[in-house]
Amino acid sequence: MATTMYLDHVFQDKGGAGEAVAIEAGTSSFYDGIPQLYLTINDRTVILDDENGRRLCEAFADIARYLGYQR
Repeated sequence: MATTMYLDHVFQDKGGAGEAVAIEAGTSSFYDGIPQLYLTINDRTVILDDENGRRLCEAFADIARYLGYQR
């Protein structure tokens, strides 16, 4: 099983309200040796299938475009 982490960060609400959220994101070949996107949020991990990985990435890409965060 190969795992590559791309993000490991604790995020705090901009206004300082609420609890911080720890997010880790990367790829894992845990299932069938095929790399898939995984997320760990506050110590709870989910490995996404291809369809849901694409859905999540497309949503974040749309948000990034809207906010002008694109490279």
